[in-house]
Amino acid sequence: MTHQIRVIVESLNDTGDVIGKEIVMTKIVIKPNTIIDLGLRHSEQIDLLRHIQQQLLNKQSIYLKDELAVCPKCAGKLYKSGSIKSDFHSVFTDHKVAVIRQVCKLCKWTSTPSVRSLFGESSHPDLVKIQCELGANHTFREAQNIMNLLSNTARSTNNHDKIKRMTETVGQDIAEHPDAPPVSIKSVAHLYVQIDGGHVASLEQDKRSFEVMTSVVFDSKNIKYTGGKDKEAGGASTLRGELTSKHCAASALLDSQDTMKKLTINAAIKQGMTSETTITALCDGASNCWNIVDSLEEHCQSIERILDWYHIAMKFQNTRLGQEELNERLSGAKWYLWNGLPDKAIARLSSIRDSLQEDQKKQGKVQALLTYIENNASFITNYQKRQDAGLIFTSQMAESTVESLINKRCKGHQHMRWSREGLHALLQVRAAVNSNDWNTICERHIVEAVYHKAA
Repeated sequence: MTHQIRVIVESLNDTGDVIGKEIVMTKIVIKPNTIIDLGLRHSEQIDLLRHIQQQLLNKQSIYLKDELAVCPKCAGKLYKSGSIKSDFHSVFTDHKVAVIRQVCKLCKWTSTPSVRSLFGESSHPDLVKIQCELGANHTFREAQNIMNLLSNTARSTNNHDKIKRMTETVGQDIAEHPDAPPVSIKSVAHLYVQIDGGHVASLEQDKRSFEVMTSVVFDSKNIKYTGGKDKEAGGASTLRGELTSKHCAASALLDSQDTMKKLTINAAIKQGMTSETTITALCDGASNCWNIVDSLEEHCQSIERILDWYHIAMKFQNTRLGQEELNERLSGAKWYLWNGLPDKAIARLSSIRDSLQEDQKKQGKVQALLTYIENNASFITNYQKRQDAGLIFTSQMAESTVESLINKRCKGHQHMRWSREGLHALLQVRAAVNSNDWNTICERHIVEAVYHKAA
């Protein structure tokens, strides 16, 4: 006995009566000998979606025409004159849609309508949203390949140039029209702010690179922890956390950090910062990072500034001296820092530096570490006590966010070179995607940037 399944699209009138039927797929039901036989293949699913989508578009086409009362040339009466097939790009499929053409019998003026002329763009906003997300998190060619893989075919609308244009256009709109925090956001008692930066290759011929700044704001109550803790003195925590709620900001503009400060304040307010909120700020010690932290002072109750342990540990790792005795003394200085004793760590490092008079290279490495600790001594806390109390003392938990904001997309592809303006636009999409409210704000920015401006 042979079984089949059949997918039929029915057209109904206003009273619910069937006035038309279209068979879009018929498939014989076979015994699945392998998992490949189970269900529909990828290509079959795309074909099914394409046929159903086309049936709906065919019905909607009767409404697609220029909204003109009279001829724009002579003010004469307009008459229908057939239709024009126009491109329309859905998320996974491409279509031809009939758009009604109009003609003036007096002056012979003829309209040339299309989906693009009627709506400003021939791609559906859902497609643009996915293109922006992929364009922000991957190279544009990688995004092109991913989109085509999902669609099971190469599509011109997924060309890397189109993805680049959409991503930068939406990002520019976010930059020009930042979203104000909703008035209904619940105030929180305490927030963490992580500020970091990274250098990316520059398009300018006289510059090798420029710095991009990022910030992440979150409530520690919104961390989902996995892993454990390394109890060794001075050891970094193996505890890893996933932020279930956060807001990010990023800027590539050279404007004395004005944009970055405003975006970080906005991100903190979206996370619940008020004049009653206390903030703990984690930074790598760079003065430009602390400047951004300072901009939050007038908007919160108080700020606790902590030199990020992750960066301290990396500084020590990069200052390994090759001799066991010297490295043990370095570990002693690190232990002092771990226990909140910067003066003793500085004294230990000074002693190590002075003992290396005959090796200027090693002496220079120790001096660089010593200068780093001296410049940030006031931001060094007792990391051991914070770990014992279950308090955050390192940005390593949020490093994945910085990685996704800068390094993965920009620094990891050194052949790519950027302009500040182009990268800034991309970073706005990336920051929004990595924040809580992307799904809330994306449609408005897409419509404003892509459709209204195009129209």
